[in-house]
Order: sequence, then structure tokens, then C-alpha cells
Amino acid sequence: MTKLPKAWQPAVLPKKIGDCIDAALKARAERRALQAAMDALEKEEKRIKEHIIQTFDKAEIDGAKGKMGSATIVRKTVPKVEDKEAFGKWVAKHKAWDLLYGKAVEEACNLRWDEGLSIDGVNKFDVANVVLKEI
Repeated sequence: MTKLPKAWQPAVLPKKIGDCIDAALKARAERRALQAAMDALEKEEKRIKEHIIQTFDKAEIDGAKGKMGSATIVRKTVPKVEDKEAFGKWVAKHKAWDLLYGKAVEEACNLRWDEGLSIDGVNKFDVANVVLKEI
């Protein structure tokens, strides 16, 4: 785990409540500035990963290496509800309540598709994700 700079280590709380309020506001401002920087870095990481996916697709490859690590493409099919009414009726008719909750939705859809079932109101689409590993 990365060690935080000394300025970010927990400090002794001021005795006066006004000073505590000021310290909390300062901490919040620093956190927001750091979060903005983190959000920008995350956006740049996503942009680069999308470029890697497009480049791999053009070259018809699934992986490559750099000096610091490697990248591979992991693809999977995920559900996308396009007609909520039809989907709701299908779930009720088949008593497939597991399709409605959290991560089970993807797994439950995939199980039914593997059985050759079609789910009204749900289409498939493929997603690709870049897996980076340090060397």
C-alpha cells in the first residue's frame, strides 16, 4: 500500500471546535482536489484501454507486452434490457426472480442462454476489457 505524504497522516485534532471545523473544511478541499485528479486519471486510463482494444481488434490479436507489463483482452457477453415491460412479463411468467438482483442478473441470463432460452426484452452484447499485469 502506498504511504500517504506526512500532510495526509491523521493529525492531532485542534482543541477549539472552530479550528476543527476549519481543519475539516481544509481536508474536504484537499480530498476534492485529489478526487478530481483521480477522476481525470481514471478517464485517461479508460481512453487508453479503449485505444488498446481498438488496436488489438484491428491487428486481430488478444495480447501484447510493454516494458512494464502486458495487456490481454477479456471478452464476455452481457445482458442489456431493452424492453422493460416484455422483460418483466417474461420474468413473472417463468418465475425467474434471480434475473432481477445485482450481479446474479448477468449470471442468470447466461445460464438461460446456455440452455437455449430466449429472454423477452433482453438482448446480448459483447464487452471487452483490458487486463493489465505488471512484469
